Amino acid sequence: MLQQFLTILENSRETDLIFFLQSLSSDDKRKLVVDIKKVSKEYLEYKQEQIGQNKSQYRQKANDKQRTILLITAFVCCTRQEFEKTDFPSWILNKEHLSRVIDWYCPAWFSDFVNKEAAGEFMTSSLTYDWVMELTEKGFLTPGKQLIVRSLCTYIYELNDAKKHTWKFIPEKTLQLPVTLDEHIWYFFEQESDIHYSNRWINVENGVGKDKAGWIDLFTKYVSEGRIDRMRVLQESLLASNRNFNKVLSGWFCDLFIELDASVDEILALQQEMYSVLSSTNSKPVNTVLQCVKKIITQKSFDAVSFLDNVPLLLTSSTKNIVVNTLGILEKLAKSNKALQLPICKAAVQVFIHASDELQARAAKLIVSYESQLDEEFIASLMPYHDTVMSSARKLLDKYLTVTNAIHEEPAIADAEVAPLQPIELPQSIDDLVFLVSQAFDNNQSWHMDILPAAILKWQADLKNKNIAKLEPALQRALKMTRSDFRAGQGSLDHMLAIFFIDVCIYLCRKFPADAASLVTLFQKFDQGEGADTKRWLNIDENSFYMTGWDNYHHDPYYIPHKKLLLAALQKIKEEDALPLLSTPTHEPSWILPETLVKRLLIYQQENKIPFNIDYQVAVSRCNLTDTDDAVTLAEKVLSGESKNLVLFLFGKHEEPAGPFNNAAVWMCCSLSLKEKKTYHPAFQNFSYYKKPFACYTGQYPWQSIDEEYDEQRYDYQLRQNVTHKARRKILKVTIDKNIVAESTGLKKFFGSILKKAVEDQALFYDDLVIKAQWLAITYDLKRILLLTPNNPEPFLAEIISRCLKYPTFFSEDDKRTVIAGLQTMHEIWTDFGNMAYLFLATSMIASDKTVVNIAGETWIKAVSAGKMDNAQLGKIIGIHESIEFAPLKRFTDLISQGLFKISPLHNNSLMILIEHLLIELPDAPVKNLKKLLEIFAELKTACRFTISNKILLVKLNTWRQNAGLQKAIAAILE
Repeated sequence: MLQQFLTILENSRETDLIFFLQSLSSDDKRKLVVDIKKVSKEYLEYKQEQIGQNKSQYRQKANDKQRTILLITAFVCCTRQEFEKTDFPSWILNKEHLSRVIDWYCPAWFSDFVNKEAAGEFMTSSLTYDWVMELTEKGFLTPGKQLIVRSLCTYIYELNDAKKHTWKFIPEKTLQLPVTLDEHIWYFFEQESDIHYSNRWINVENGVGKDKAGWIDLFTKYVSEGRIDRMRVLQESLLASNRNFNKVLSGWFCDLFIELDASVDEILALQQEMYSVLSSTNSKPVNTVLQCVKKIITQKSFDAVSFLDNVPLLLTSSTKNIVVNTLGILEKLAKSNKALQLPICKAAVQVFIHASDELQARAAKLIVSYESQLDEEFIASLMPYHDTVMSSARKLLDKYLTVTNAIHEEPAIADAEVAPLQPIELPQSIDDLVFLVSQAFDNNQSWHMDILPAAILKWQADLKNKNIAKLEPALQRALKMTRSDFRAGQGSLDHMLAIFFIDVCIYLCRKFPADAASLVTLFQKFDQGEGADTKRWLNIDENSFYMTGWDNYHHDPYYIPHKKLLLAALQKIKEEDALPLLSTPTHEPSWILPETLVKRLLIYQQENKIPFNIDYQVAVSRCNLTDTDDAVTLAEKVLSGESKNLVLFLFGKHEEPAGPFNNAAVWMCCSLSLKEKKTYHPAFQNFSYYKKPFACYTGQYPWQSIDEEYDEQRYDYQLRQNVTHKARRKILKVTIDKNIVAESTGLKKFFGSILKKAVEDQALFYDDLVIKAQWLAITYDLKRILLLTPNNPEPFLAEIISRCLKYPTFFSEDDKRTVIAGLQTMHEIWTDFGNMAYLFLATSMIASDKTVVNIAGETWIKAVSAGKMDNAQLGKIIGIHESIEFAPLKRFTDLISQGLFKISPLHNNSLMILIEHLLIELPDAPVKNLKKLLEIFAELKTACRFTISNKILLVKLNTWRQNAGLQKAIAAILE
């Protein structure tokens, strides 16, 4: 049987195949399946073949006929589960293939298989509507609604000229089967489909435009001919526009409704359907309904009460056009129906949640037009909006806002207090350690990277006997990660930590071979064959670590500090050194209390041991310096020598460092952790670090936001080559001279020192915090890298700005996610940073992604509450950007209106200062959207009772006053 099949396959005899398959019994088919899998792999696997001396290509052994034979055979012999695991099972649905089989073999699962294909993201083009209907008519298929609509979408088009890629629009095809118009077209209104895109890539013959050759034209044509119920189309298109379809498809149903141009009587009959659409999350359906409401507002049968029930939702919409249209309807309705004037006025107060002087003024005018109707209940409904009413509206409604006890002098919310630091606890038992290891590689907490080695050091004496076997699940997870088994949210540092844990387990296997037998077995399961050899995990030299050879694909140097820290921990574990790591954080996200640092140094002093240099550097870089008085007292009491002088300099007791300077790199890290980072300390004059520009260690690089001309490569289809064109672009340039940022030369020496137990190298880990690779894949590692230096994250932040915020729009999703990770970190640690941190925050506030903008806004809110925001500096940077319109100013005004405006008096004053310094940087020619920013500034000036005294700003305002569109806003500022 197998030999007969192989003969058919080898000779590509498709005709003989059918007779062969028809002759097989059920048992024969099952026996053949096992062999089919092996044969398919041989014929369908892509293998490299030499086609020349230096050229090769990948190809399959099978030709087209052999692929078809394997496909049909698998369909006939395999179970559904087996068939779906074959290569491209959907190819069987091609009419040419399936028609050879389906008349004599149709498995019970066939209909469900076809419908499942329609439910997928991509449906094979073989499933045409004609073919689906033919299979249905023959009884082989019971099509679901989704299959019908997806196959029907392109049914009205037919390829006319393959060479010219022209198509015919043939709506008459839908008349061939009565069921098409009677039933199937109505499924479009129930199921999500691509009907709106059905003619997108089609070039219709005879010059007929795409917009005149689509389903909307078919519906309007057949409605006018009476073939389709007009009222039903109107009703269904309304309902479909709010059926949770995607935005574009919802808009298409609105277009269909608009095209049919419903009469007043038809609109009145469809009121309930229309009002249900007002809750749509998309603006187009809502505005479509509002335009219809305008047509019937004066009709007696207009259901005003039902419409008013939806007004609160409409007036609080974030889409300005919806609010404007709703106000227009309310104005007309109030004029025509006196009984509704008070309810309309009560509803109109909801406009005051919008930070728009224009909208609020219009709502206020509507209210005061009917002030004779207003009562105490109205005043009560207005009071919650007291603090959000803007100046123009406030002037009109002043008497209602100054009622006794109405004014609230207190801020809408209290200024946030600085939250206390959250402690990080080391595991308190072996079981706690096992639980930590089980999640340490998943990046659930940034500090797991530091806590895991510290915890193993703490409990290493108990890692024996039965406790070793408890590590087996975690080791299995670590070994899987070495095979690129990554989960969402994991980065290269998690892979590094897994390698560290593997090294720890190998050490335990050698120290306790009997107790670690289960770990040994697990290692053996993950041994990998490499040609004739087998790579065995446990074959590594006992003086070596896998961690020593760890590297990521791009050889990024910014992973070296963490690598050194883990190597230091491995050496301590190997030597059974119980002394703690200095750099283990005590509080989230990576802070070390100064008292704890002193106590850890005391332990080393008492044991007369020297800390690992990288551990020492990171420890002083992470030390929290907000309150050091108690730590100073403790250090003066218990420490001596260099460690005492070093921490007293770090804690601010000594303004200048006092030697000895045996740990030059640690001293340098101390100076960089201080708020004031001096370019020069006389005691450091011999340090080699000062041979490099000091900006390498502070991140305070020069930068420019510029509009430049550049050469752009475009492909010329006539010349068939790239052609250089002149173009313009807005770009943020941070001047980082890559040539002067020296590579760390201490890594090799560091590895040697570990093995020889020599004094650590004096390489400064800041030198590793550079980005050299062309492609950046650091999203899930960035926080942990920045948290190596929470007192001074700006050197690496400058690298991120230069790579990810270079253009007004993000170059890639990786760039966007990297900036989000950076912002989330800065939100946690923001303090008195320098200009580069403000450049990062300011540029993020006008970024092209809303998530980035919102996190930047939240960072500003928190920093202002804590008194840690230089608003003048932030405003100046945004102003420099907007002076060349680096990004639309609307991004910033939207952020203010939606998240920063009138949070509290403190935030109002801060925002006032920010905008003042932003405006100073703008050019004399008004930039786009300046009017909105000036309106916000006017509101803040009134709320803060601010007097403008800056002469430069006054000159700017008077210059802009020459522009008619800005006169009103500037008059409000200057009055």
